[in-house]
Formats: sequence, C-alpha cells, structure tokens
Amino acid sequence: MPLDWEPDTSGHAATIPSIISRGGARWYYLCRGGRFEKPPVFWWEGPDGSRVLANLEMAWYGGGVPVGHDLTDYLLQFCRQTNLKDWMSVFGVGDHGGGPTSRDLVRLERMNAYPVYPNVRMGTAGEFFRILEAHGAELPVVRRELNFEWTGCYSAVSNMKTANRIGENLCLSSEAAATIGHFALGRDYPAEELREAWINILFGHFHDILPGCGHPLSQAYQLGLFQNTGATASIVTTETCRALAEQINTAFAPGAEQIDPDGGDDCMGPGAGCGTRYGAPSLGGHAPAGQRAFTVFNLTPQPREEIVVARVWDSGIGDPAGKNYVLQGPDGQAVPAQQLRRGNDMGHSYVSLAFPAAVGAMGYSAFVLQEGQGPPAKATVQLTDRFDAKERQQMNPHFVMENEYIAATFDSFSGGIIRLIDKATGKDLARPDDPLGVLEYIVERPVYMSSCLVGDPKTILSPLELSSLDVVHRGPYIAAVQAKTSVNNSRITLTYSLGAGQRFLQIEADITWVEHGSQEFGAPSLRMKFPLDLTNAKLTCEIPYGAIERDLSGGEHVPALCWADANGRLASQTARAGCALLNDSRYAHSLDGSTLRLVLLRTSYGEDPLPDTGRHKVRMALVPHGKALPAAELTRLGSQFNHPMVVLPTDVHAGDLPSRVEGLQAGPANVVLSSIKKGDDSDAMIVRLFETAGKETTTARVALDKTLFGEVQAAVETDLLERPLGTSAAKAVGNGFTVRLGAHAITTVAVTLARPSAPKKRKRTANHGRRR
Repeated sequence: MPLDWEPDTSGHAATIPSIISRGGARWYYLCRGGRFEKPPVFWWEGPDGSRVLANLEMAWYGGGVPVGHDLTDYLLQFCRQTNLKDWMSVFGVGDHGGGPTSRDLVRLERMNAYPVYPNVRMGTAGEFFRILEAHGAELPVVRRELNFEWTGCYSAVSNMKTANRIGENLCLSSEAAATIGHFALGRDYPAEELREAWINILFGHFHDILPGCGHPLSQAYQLGLFQNTGATASIVTTETCRALAEQINTAFAPGAEQIDPDGGDDCMGPGAGCGTRYGAPSLGGHAPAGQRAFTVFNLTPQPREEIVVARVWDSGIGDPAGKNYVLQGPDGQAVPAQQLRRGNDMGHSYVSLAFPAAVGAMGYSAFVLQEGQGPPAKATVQLTDRFDAKERQQMNPHFVMENEYIAATFDSFSGGIIRLIDKATGKDLARPDDPLGVLEYIVERPVYMSSCLVGDPKTILSPLELSSLDVVHRGPYIAAVQAKTSVNNSRITLTYSLGAGQRFLQIEADITWVEHGSQEFGAPSLRMKFPLDLTNAKLTCEIPYGAIERDLSGGEHVPALCWADANGRLASQTARAGCALLNDSRYAHSLDGSTLRLVLLRTSYGEDPLPDTGRHKVRMALVPHGKALPAAELTRLGSQFNHPMVVLPTDVHAGDLPSRVEGLQAGPANVVLSSIKKGDDSDAMIVRLFETAGKETTTARVALDKTLFGEVQAAVETDLLERPLGTSAAKAVGNGFTVRLGAHAITTVAVTLARPSAPKKRKRTANHGRRR
C-alpha cells in the first residue's frame, strides 16, 4: 500500500513529501501536524513540487469505536470542512493502535442498524484514500512544514540524541568505506550487516524513543541497539580502511625503508577507537623507531583541507614525547608536526601530533612521519595575549585567536567571545558587552509532561563564574583556550579551538551533569548562547535533504540537524551578515531577537527521573560570514564537522594503489552529493544528490576515479528504493555521469561500473598490531 502511516509523530519536515513520494508513497496519515489551522484533508506539497495526499486525524487513532453523537459529530465536522461524505474513524486496542475488540465489532454492527444514521462499515485506509483521490481536484494544497508540537522532545534525554547522531554518521561512513573497498579491492559488501545497523538506528526513531519521552527501560534497550550499530559500522570501516592501507604505496619518502613483514615489534594495540569518539579506526599503532606511515581517509563527498591528529606510540626503545617530528606527503613537501598531548596507556607512552592534510572527496592520502626538525612551520593559526589598560593592572589578558578566515577575542572574565571577525569582509559579529559562546543555566517552571513541553524560565544564571581560563595550544596548526566552570554540583570544561585553514571556531563542552528535575522544582537545563550583533535576524535550519528559513525570533525551540544559521543585518551597518552554528549531537535551537541558542542538556523528570546524569561531550562550531552563505556550503561544512577524517596508522611499504587518490568530483555548487553505497539488489553504485538553491534546472556532474571505482558503463535514475524510473535524466559521460535536477529535487542514480583489477594481496605486517 503506498501509505506513510505517522499517527503520533511530533512534527513533520517540509521535505517529507519530496522524500516519501520518491519511495512510492502517495498517501500520508498523521495526527499531530503543528499547532496552526489546517484542513483535515489536503495535498501536502514539498519544496520540489512533489505532493502526497494527507489526512489529518480529527479524533484520535487509538481507543474504541466512537458511538452515537461522538461519531456523528466528527463526521459532520469533517463534511462541513471538506464537502465529502465519507470519513475514516481509526480505532484499536492500546495507546498506539491495534486490533478491534469484540465490543468494537458489536458496536459497529449495532450502529449500522440504526435508523436515520450514517452507514458504518469496516474498511481499510487504502479504500478511504482512494475515495479522497477521486476528489483530489477539489482539495486544498499546503506548502509548509507541519511543525511544531511537543518542542521539549527536541532536547529531552540527550544521550538518545547523541547516540542517534553518531549512529547515523557511522552508518553513512561505513557504507562509503565498504563501497570503496568493494569496487577498489573486490571485497564482499557487508549488505546484511549494514542493513541491520540501519534497522537498529531507525527502530529508535519511534516517536517515544528518540524524542526522549518513553519509559527508561525502552531508552536503555535502544541505547543497546545503538551500541550494536556502533560496533558493526566501526568494524566495517576499520577493516575496509586497513585493507586499503595495505595496498597503498607509503614508500615515497626519501630514505623510506620497508618493514620486514615477519619482524618488528609485536606489541598490544590500544584497541579500536582508542582516542576517538566516533568509533573510527584506532589512533594507536606501534612501529619500530624511524619512519612511520599514516593513511588519512576522507569518507565525505567533498574535498577537505584540515588539521588531523595522529598518535605515535613508543616502540619499546624510548619515549616518543619530547622529540621533533616531520610529516611528508606524496607531493614531497615536508612539514613539522605540532605536539598536542603526551600520555601513557596500557604501559606504553604516546604523543598526539597535529598536521595539515589535504584529502580528496571519497579519497585518501598517505603520509610518512619521521623524527627530525624539518623546515619551520608556517604560523597559520596564532594565539596571543593582549591587555587593555584596566586589565593590565589586574594581569587578566584577552586571548586573541586568529587564522586565515577568523579572528576571535576572548573575554578573560566570562571566557566568551567579544570579537568574532570574518576576515574576508572584516565584519564583526560579536558584541563586547554580551559575549558569544557563554553558558546559560536555566530552571524551567514545572509543567505537565516535562519531556514533551518546555516550561517558562523561573531561574536564569549567565554567565557562569569561571574557576580558570588557560591557554592549551598556541599553534602553528591548532590554537586553543580552555575555561572551567561549575553550576551547583555539576562541572563543565569548555575548550575553544581554531585550526589552520579552518572556516569555523570550535567549542567543545565536556560536562559532568548531576542536576535533576522534579514536579516541585522544575526542569534544569544548560544552554549555549550566542548574542549576535544583528538586526532583523532570521534562522535558517538544516532539515532532511534541504533547509528552511523560519520567521521565529521569540525564543521558540525549533529542530535543526547539523547546522542552523542566524542571518540578518549588522546592527551598525546595512550590510547583510550572519553566523552559522554547527553541532555534532544536538537538535534544539532557538533565536530570541538576535541571540542564537543551542540546548546542551535539558533534564526532564517524566518517565525517567534521572535522564541526563553522567558525562556528556558536545562539539559545536561557529561559522561567521560577512555575506550570506548558501545552504549547500553550510550542508557540506556540517557533514565535515560530523564526519572527522579517519587517520589510520600503517607501515612503510610499496603498494599497487597510488599514495593519493581523489575518489570523486561533484558539481555544480548548488548540488550536494549526500551518500554513496552499493545497490541492494545489484552490483551498481548508488549515488544520491539534491539541489539546494531552488534553481529550476540544474545539470549535476559526477566524475569517478578509475583507480577506486573502475570504468563507468551506464547510469540510470532510480527512485529511493533503487527501482529504475520510466524516464531517466541520468546519462553516462566520460568516467562519470550527468543528471538533471529541478528546484530542490532529490535524485538517486545507479551507476554500473567495470571494476578495476584488484591489487595483489599483500602479506599483513606485524606492526598493524595483532590482537591478543
């Protein structure tokens, strides 16, 4: 049946018609569709013009069959609003629907025998929607998102939000890695494992689990499913990247010396994911002293130039800390590494090193690390201390952090940002009297169903008093300052950092939270606020396969995915400007005048009295812009922020694969390539794209690297279920394809490839780290 059944979903994105119609759905049933007036039956139209026939439940979808006046009242109300004489009453046992009871069947039989009473009969949703379709020309059209209800669900039970985002990211990355491994190396594509990983994530999208308004046992069960997904997806990514690394030539540096596969240290590795948050391959790796190789994988569909971090472990003959290291890439350029941290784990010492890495879309680049001085590093990011006259007496400096794109000044008292300059335009988005990036502790007044509803604030505390503000790194690749504070018995560490060549200023919150709410006390929450120097500000938010501008500036909580962009005019100028906020695990945003907020924790007290107790880490990033940034650019930045590049230690060896490969190229700029995977029922590569700027006709072009993917034989446009369309706008061109997209269109292309010859199997070296 071509029906999407959404009885109790608390809000529906504007792009839903565009998405589900590409999966074959024509009908949409819902109960909660936003608190604004709307007809009970309407055509719901997506941004691209796709339509589904929507029925908004007037009664409710659970409970028994309404009888007598209860039923006729709904029917007459429906008839008056639609001019239709048929109405569907949905019933069933249980809070979430179910089968009819004996009582229901008896009621239906009796009512159908009433004189002067509407005909009542058992039927199906499909029968009713076909009746509606017959009157389709008479029905109104709704072109908007169907939000907002239960806005507290955007922030309740933060662990569920974190696990969901990480799970989605891991699944996308593992699909990309497995696809590359399948076509480049001939590896089996783990279709069943990845399908199960996605099912575990999507099970959590049930309307009481991801929103955080379910029973604690259901939350615990779902967190277990998320862990299963994390394990599966991480193993797929790790083993695929390791297999690729074994075939990549890393013997390009002068004096490169290959390691005897039967020799070297047989040290115990620190385990997969050590030093990472996203379940990526371990940063750990043991190698004899001398040259050490790393391969950096970019599993996103856009080229990246970023600072990455590798971890060097001792080889049993000395502490790696305190030494100088030089990195060399395939281009022959040598750059010194920046030491970030040193430590000891499992009886072995290590040092974490930062260095710049340029890696192509869905590609990789190898690097060789060796001890030595090398050329001096270009100071592309700096941190300096500055004093004003008053502070000089108190010896409290302002910290100034600066790279090619951003200059930020930090207030020594609040730790917040009092200057945030987009260096391309020279525009300052901050207000010195009200710093950006400052925590705000709020206690909401008690409300019924606190996980679903946001109460008015009864207590607001901001800024929180700092216990310390210290410099962590001064460059040349990463500069960082760290602020420590507390509220009641909870402890918070904020780290503000800027990388060389980085378009955003990152803020990481490390929170140990022990606050709890109650019906007497209310709900405590922790938010990060960004008072911007803007007027007439509006908020543009990422939604699935697109973005939406919302004319809401009264502090209402609204959902967004990886980014939200506050844009308007500078208070002191007429020019447009704005600041985007990226995040890696949160969804609840608000705009109050020109103050953008992100909810970090919101401790409800409904079914779960202690939903957030424990440790939380949230990464955010500010992207100041002196002119409007296109949605496509922000979407790519959000994707990069949520998918750190994979840094994999290997050894120095010759290989059949080149030292650097850019896997694909996609354009033009208004088209976003969102994902790649192998076909469910074919050996084709599935590529998904969407248009972001509202251009009526765009020809997207995707070029694939032959080394990784082989030669393109054919390209055909499909629906979301990978079924070929009757008329395809895709065409194979060169070693790639083109496809036409309309405004805000989503398209899927199945690409038939002649796979390259698989590289010869290389014997696994000892210092990949055998498990014990």
